[in-house]
Formats: sequence, C-alpha cells, structure tokens
Amino acid sequence: MAKDITKVDIGHMDVYVDGTVMGHTTNGVEMTLEREVVDVVVDDYGSAPVEKYEKSVRVIIKTTIAEPTTANLDTAFPSATLAATVLKFGAAAGTNYSDSSVELWLHKADVSAATVTDDIVIAKAVPINSPTIMYSNDEQRVIEIEWEALIDESQADGEMLMKVGASTY
Repeated sequence: MAKDITKVDIGHMDVYVDGTVMGHTTNGVEMTLEREVVDVVVDDYGSAPVEKYEKSVRVIIKTTIAEPTTANLDTAFPSATLAATVLKFGAAAGTNYSDSSVELWLHKADVSAATVTDDIVIAKAVPINSPTIMYSNDEQRVIEIEWEALIDESQADGEMLMKVGASTY
C-alpha cells in the first residue's frame, strides 16, 4: 500500500440514536474494539501458542453529549421513564437492556449525510456506564454515555455487532 497524505484525517462525529441526532458533543467520540483471543497450546511446545482463535469481540463507544436535555438523559438510562417532560427513576431490579437497545449511528460531522465512508452503525447499542453530571458554576454540564454493542442475531454472521462505512442496518 502506498502512502497517501489525503487519508490523514481528523474530525468529530455526530451521534444519532434511532435516527435522531443527540445534539452537540464535546471531547470527540472514542471507539474500542476489545478482542478476547484463546491460545491453542500443545505439550511439545510448552506455553508457545500453535494457533489462536478469536473468542469474542466487544464494541465500546464513549460519547460526551454537550446538551444535557431530559430526552438525552432518558437515552442514557434505559430503566428511566420519560413522561412528557418528567424523567422518572426507580424501576425494579432486573431491567432488560436489550429491550431498550437503540440503533447507534456515528456520522462524521463535516461531510454530507450521503458520505458514509467513516460512519459507524450499531444495530443494538445499550448504555452501560453510570455517568456523573456536574451542576456547577465552574464546569459545563454534559452527559457522558458509554455504549456497548449487543449481538443482533437477526443480522448475518460477521455483522452482528456493527458496520463501518454504512449509515443503517
């Protein structure tokens, strides 16, 4: 592969949940692909692996939403209930997050919606963190949401977690 300076890139992503933009972000968007690999070893070679198998992949997306609206807070907490403008907390233990999963679409902010080369889309994303929301005169109020992709068995093998270069599932 030849070097190509036009492939060097920066730029932030807009965050869409079920097709609706969550608003402005701050601190960018971070994606982690966490692989779990299993080593195959045989006595002849001690602990040196003779093969490796991918056991699983976790996809984690970290976002910081700069618009701390009630709707965005509702998105960050699947067990919360939004009724008109009131967000209610305190559901019984055992809330099934996959029932509240969303399609998460990350789209590069400085290109048209038709340009999806760098886009990331997750069919079933759920928030997994416990965000701290600061109410202060010294700091901007934001909602940090860490998302994890859940397996979507309705998708084809090889694309059950996410797609890069697409805008929808």
